[in-house]
This record gives sequence, structure tokens and C-alpha cells, in this order.
Amino acid sequence: MNTVLNQELLRPSGDDDRVQLQGTPWSVRLSRATLGRAALEIYDGERVVDVVVPTALVSATLLGALSGTRADGGPITLAWGVFEGGQAVPPDVTFQRGRRWGNTSRKGTEVLVGSQFWLSVAEGRFATATATRRNGDIERRTVLR
Repeated sequence: MNTVLNQELLRPSGDDDRVQLQGTPWSVRLSRATLGRAALEIYDGERVVDVVVPTALVSATLLGALSGTRADGGPITLAWGVFEGGQAVPPDVTFQRGRRWGNTSRKGTEVLVGSQFWLSVAEGRFATATATRRNGDIERRTVLR
């Protein structure tokens, strides 16, 4: 696993309490949802892309994936989700290109955000993100562009 500490990839974004994923168009902010539950807000520039709240009603670990452009103009892909119940280790995340680009894949660099959320970042443009849970279950998401 290629897990990094938060401060290695995240830096303050400006006046608010968002942190920027270095070299990417994305930033995140920890907040609170109803009933005091933790929430993770994901931004693409100033636009909110997703708000993630752990819940017992959804068993998914991989909740979204998005591609964008790095600060230097190259393609980059982001996936995000929540930890499995009671675990503090993110799933193994792999990004795959579609058939058009060949079926190459790349392991993402995981970033832990707070005690319940994870991000995974990979350089390149990919069609799908796959998360493999500790119990061997696999979840797949199409990457949004």
C-alpha cells in the first residue's frame, strides 16, 4: 500500500478550512452532517462535487471517482470513500484505462482524511476505479470527467 500522511499531499487552500490536494484541482473539507456525524466535502475548484457521510444504510466503501487536470496540465484521477466499519485502513485502489487506451492500470496513492475518509490519487486519465476491501470484496466506479 502506498499510504501517505495527510500533510504530504494536502495543504491549506486559503481563507476557509479546506485543504488542497497538491498539484490537483481538488480540495476537501471536513465538516458535520446531521446528528453530529462527520462529513467530507469534495471540491473541484469552487464547485462542490460530493459530500460524503458514513452511514449504516450504505455498505459501499468506494463512493466516487473523478478525472481532472494537474496544475502542470497533465491528467490526474481521484477516487474517494469511507473506511469499512471499524477499520482505519483504506481499501487497495487501482485505476484502469478502458479498452480504447489499452487495459493498463495504476495503483493510487491513498490519503487519509480525518478518521473515517480516504482519497486515492493517480496520475493519468482512467475509465474506472476499483477498490478491493480487506475481506476481498471488490467495488468499481466509472470515473466522471
